Amino acid sequence: MGAKPVYMLLLAIAMLPACCHKDFESPTIPSKEFHVDFDWRFASGDAPESMTVAFYPESGTDSPVRSFEFYLGEGGKVSLAQGSYNVICYNSNTPANQFRNTHDIREVEVFTREGWIFEPVFGATQRTTQRPPGEERVVIDPDEVWVCSAGTLRVSDQGVTLLTRTRQSEDCCHSSIAGSDTLRLVPHPEVHRYSFEIRDVENLQTIQQMGASISGLSPSLKLADHTRSRETVTVPCEAYAADRTTIRGELRTFGHNPESGAKVKLTLYAWHSNGRAYYYEFDATPQVHAAPDRRNVQVVFSKLSLPKPVAKDSGFEPGVEDWEHEDRELTL
Repeated sequence: MGAKPVYMLLLAIAMLPACCHKDFESPTIPSKEFHVDFDWRFASGDAPESMTVAFYPESGTDSPVRSFEFYLGEGGKVSLAQGSYNVICYNSNTPANQFRNTHDIREVEVFTREGWIFEPVFGATQRTTQRPPGEERVVIDPDEVWVCSAGTLRVSDQGVTLLTRTRQSEDCCHSSIAGSDTLRLVPHPEVHRYSFEIRDVENLQTIQQMGASISGLSPSLKLADHTRSRETVTVPCEAYAADRTTIRGELRTFGHNPESGAKVKLTLYAWHSNGRAYYYEFDATPQVHAAPDRRNVQVVFSKLSLPKPVAKDSGFEPGVEDWEHEDRELTL
């Protein structure tokens, strides 16, 4: 007698509709299918491996974000409930770049992980506690970031129409005509490249290993309005001898935010054949602020005298405790 009620209860549960969760959803809103296309006019090489296009409904902050992934630089079809959306697209699936606050279009931000000052020279696994003094966090340089902040899009049974454009969207988002079935996005590159050159270097042959870093840089970028954080960080990079008297290097960065008030300093780290370590600081702020192209900044210094050769090499180690320091004035 006791088994029958249990059997009947299980049978009743099994007969419940599989889509019963729809009872908790709002009434169905008609959807519209349209095509998303990318225009890579600003890409000199291959397009990114993947692009995320995110649609943020204007109906309220609790409305879910609809995100779509596209691969190999090609677009595709999407289907959205009719309504108004704020649209942003950015490249995803890059080794260095990380994203946060993706639930809020105004706060979506790209950043990189923390590193250590000699990581480009000795690798991430040979971290040591000894380093020249510095107050900023150290982060690795980012991969390229491709962004299009499009503005407000209306999706209706007639197609898709841009209602408003942001300042950033004037050149990066196009809907051919009102009621078009294609949303064409034109991503822009946002990562900056800083390169340096130190000329007329004396005794360069006495140096066994070198590295460099640039401080006063922004650690992140907001994708919606392309603003850089006012926090400043230090980004390390390799340095190498281009010839017997010239040192060069370069890195990628989110750039320098002048509102931070921080100086942009290039620091060269050099391990001498006598086992001692030296670092030299150069104030790059004037050159960075005067650069004609903020995305491609080159700073140039000259007249650096390194220690003279010693009779016998004694080796070097990345964790050397005593650093000899010298500030260098700008010399062009």
